[in-house]
Amino acid sequence: MVPTQAIQSCLESVLASAEFARAKRMSRFLRFVVEETLAGRAEDLKERQIGIAVFDQPADWDPKINNIVRGEARRLRTKLDSYYRAAGESDAIRISIPKGGYSAEFTEVRQAEELPQSEWDDKSAAVSGISAAKRRTPAFAAGLLAAGLIFALLYLAPSWHASAKAREDNFEVVPFADEIGQEFSPAVSPDNRRVAYVWDGNGDNYDIYIKEIGKGGITRLTRDAAPDLDPAWSPDGTRVAFLRVLPDRLEVLTESAAGGPERVVTETASPINSWGADSNPYFGCYGPAWSPDGTKIVFSDVGSAGHGFSLYGISLQSGRRMELTHPVGEARDTCPNFSPDGERIAFVRFASHGISDIHVAAGDGSRDRQITSDGRTIRGLNWTSDRQNIVFSSLRMGSFQLHQVGADGGEAQLLPVSSTSAVSPSVAPAGHWMAFTELEDNWNIWRAPLSAAGVGKPELFLSSTGKNHSPSYSPDGKHIAFVSDRSGSPEVWLADGNGGDLRKLTNFGGPWLGSIRWSPDGQNIVFDARPRGHSGIFTMRIAGGEPVPLEEDQFEERRPTWSADGQSIYFNSSRGGTLRIWKRSLKSGELTPIGPANTNASIESADGRSLYFGENDDSLWRSNSDGSAAQRLPVGNPPQPGLDWSLTPDGIYFAGDQGERAAFFFYSFASRTTTRIGYPERAFAPGTPSLMVSPDGKWILYAQMDHVSTDIRIRRPSGGPASGEGVRSLDALSRASWNKFLSASETALRDMFGWTTMASDAMQKQQSPR
Repeated sequence: MVPTQAIQSCLESVLASAEFARAKRMSRFLRFVVEETLAGRAEDLKERQIGIAVFDQPADWDPKINNIVRGEARRLRTKLDSYYRAAGESDAIRISIPKGGYSAEFTEVRQAEELPQSEWDDKSAAVSGISAAKRRTPAFAAGLLAAGLIFALLYLAPSWHASAKAREDNFEVVPFADEIGQEFSPAVSPDNRRVAYVWDGNGDNYDIYIKEIGKGGITRLTRDAAPDLDPAWSPDGTRVAFLRVLPDRLEVLTESAAGGPERVVTETASPINSWGADSNPYFGCYGPAWSPDGTKIVFSDVGSAGHGFSLYGISLQSGRRMELTHPVGEARDTCPNFSPDGERIAFVRFASHGISDIHVAAGDGSRDRQITSDGRTIRGLNWTSDRQNIVFSSLRMGSFQLHQVGADGGEAQLLPVSSTSAVSPSVAPAGHWMAFTELEDNWNIWRAPLSAAGVGKPELFLSSTGKNHSPSYSPDGKHIAFVSDRSGSPEVWLADGNGGDLRKLTNFGGPWLGSIRWSPDGQNIVFDARPRGHSGIFTMRIAGGEPVPLEEDQFEERRPTWSADGQSIYFNSSRGGTLRIWKRSLKSGELTPIGPANTNASIESADGRSLYFGENDDSLWRSNSDGSAAQRLPVGNPPQPGLDWSLTPDGIYFAGDQGERAAFFFYSFASRTTTRIGYPERAFAPGTPSLMVSPDGKWILYAQMDHVSTDIRIRRPSGGPASGEGVRSLDALSRASWNKFLSASETALRDMFGWTTMASDAMQKQQSPR
């Protein structure tokens, strides 16, 4: 039996490791199951008990509806496997959570040299027995075995060699950059010795840093007060290109990798938005990309048609720009990456929020071809060194994972990692390894009491391991519709007014939906979803049935709300060439544009006389219900996030910023003044209409980012040196494996032919007369 003290010491080592040190909830989970098992309560470790004790679920929590424990248990097993493949490889005790339960098991690991002599004797006897059997093997059997091996060498060797190059099952993930703060967007240098990446300096500022493989030294490359993003190495490794985010534009710059003066290459409009469903819009992949000959840089900018974003190339010598791609409508081309030979360029085309696919075109942008058709959020791509494949990160089943697809299309193959969620892959140019960003991202819905004194103490209300957002009260306050990906994809869910009795309403299985609003009679909801690529408007009866499309076309139709009489629906649309609010009569079908251009979400007043809406700059406006007589409201600081505001008879509650801290505000219609009324515990979830006041004015619901962390990891063949130093290239690794196989095969053949000769001699002696 393994001593308890030794197990506890081992547990502390595991919790102090890179896999667990910053994963507080996962560490809490592991500690709980280990301590309960050691206390003799293993049989009591049930899903419900763990959910309440570890994940702060309410006493009436139903594990059949919210599978948070099962999901986190899978992640815990993966993290333990990762730990014991790397830092914990030599640990004397191994902790595991076997599938089918939640109790811990403890295994004492003994090294080979510690085996008792009796065990060595048993093993030696077994080997001797095998050798004796081989000597007794008839000559024809040995010949058949040798012939079989020769057949394998001659006929199966080519396919074995190819599969050896592609095999990714023997891998490990090791930490590379895991300082406190957010680190993301790694770029491996051409010489495989350095990685450039973005780090916020633990909240200081987003800048570009360079870290040497295996040496640990970190160099800060940029120091501007504006955020610097998406580093890309020049082909000779002497310079780094990157983006600088300014209030009204982006700059594409280059700087010597050794430091020195910066050069502004060009300016662009900003493609940074929430279409990628990111907790931080800076996590996205926007470019730039350096051509392999070093003569031009490719980046994203507004297309010549005046909408959407195209890829442009700019000559570093002449400064001449050329539009390379031509997406249709509001589509956005981002994340460019040249093939190693410069003949082709891969990029991501976003058709809508959360809807994107990989395209490959010639280096000049011609022969554009779509090679994936998943319609999921893609967060980074990179070519393999042989130019045959593209590694990319795609959001599927609630998390980003790495995949590989042929440059000419075909079925994408999963590249497993031990991380919860992997984005922004950067393949080493001459190596069989890659850097990527490990992303942990959890949004939950919180509830806080409202009173004349402001917002009271908030409580966790609707939660899971993924993203929960867009809560919406029914008119009577008895039900709440919200969005959750707890079933593997974002769907509309229904809960009672206290957050219980959960029920899934939709089964789109798609990448994104939201903006839920109830009809005035409480019988229906309206929301936007993207089952066919572009965003469309759907209605659905709460009592049952399927979602019914109201607006589903080639335009982006979003942010629907009901009119006060329930006879019309307002929504935001890109039809007409610009974003604005439209109104659809449910009786006549008549469609009418409402209000000025660049308007967003809208809500009609209870008396039906006024329409409140937001502009794309996040300012709030009021107009007549037909859009006339629009006036900007003097709310002071605009809502941040811009969709988080809720209309009540007395005023507007909205999210905002108080210095560097998120806060709640209330704008009073009577006094025309804005008052700060409280603070959330953490930052609000972005890109979703996730702030809602209950009909009786007693509660406020909102979605906040409970946990967001990013670190740089390296994925490499198992057994490599720490942090990837000295990892051999793919070709070298394959040649070494191949040569080792040939050498072993030669030895085996020699032995087999020796056995054949011995057997033949023995048979001849037996057959010859004495």
